This record gives sequence, structure tokens and C-alpha cells, in this order.
Amino acid sequence: GKLAEALGNQAGKPPLTPNWHQARHFCRWLSQGASAPYYLPTLDQMKTFTGLGGKVTRPVWTQDLHRPKKLAERRMRSRFGVETVVLFDPAGILGNQAEHEEMPFASYPEMSFYVVTPVETGWWLRWNTLKQTLDK
Repeated sequence: GKLAEALGNQAGKPPLTPNWHQARHFCRWLSQGASAPYYLPTLDQMKTFTGLGGKVTRPVWTQDLHRPKKLAERRMRSRFGVETVVLFDPAGILGNQAEHEEMPFASYPEMSFYVVTPVETGWWLRWNTLKQTLDK
């Protein structure tokens, strides 16, 4: 419901598979209503999460922009304003690689996203919520 509200969907139903722009907009919207910055995880954060035993069963958006290794390709993309982002897919649903380059407006039924906030901020928010409850 919050995703639908953030995207201005009056019917109350979020898109089944939000694209990268919608996922980032949702994170900014969450940040406005709280004292914590919410964001899409980086590729390194997702690798750490799965390395520590976290399960990722669907491809998820990261906040990382894809940077081609070849300078000529980077220049060509810059010239035409083509920007792609990194999609993390350790289960290999979209192919045999864990990292995919994708257009930010893409949307597939298999895609999803995570919302992250710093641990310190999360602790602070939980403490303030508990304190407000105890103060009543």
C-alpha cells in the first residue's frame, strides 16, 4: 500500500514489478516521512548480504550505475545519454550471471527491490519509538 501511495496510485495497488525509477522514488518518499535515509542497496551490500547467508530469490535493483569496462563504450553511452543500472540476480533467474546490466525503466515479473537504511539510524528510530511509547 505504501508503494502505491508513494507513486500516486489512487486505486491503492502498486505496480506488480516496479522499475528502477519507481523503486528509487519510493525510497525518497520513505525518507521524507522519517528521520532516516532510505535507499536501494549497492551491489557490494547485496554481495555481503548473500555472503552472510541472506537469501535473494528474485533479481533486485541496486543503486549502482553500470559502467562498461571499455572506454569507447562509455563514451558512446555518454554521448547518447544511455544510462543502465545493475540488477543483482544471484539465483540466475534472468541468466547465468549474478550481475546484469539493465535499463532503469525495465520491468519484468521476476524483478523486485529491497529498501535499506543504516543500522545506526534503524537503532535510533527503534529507540525513539520505544521512548515515545514509554513516555505515554
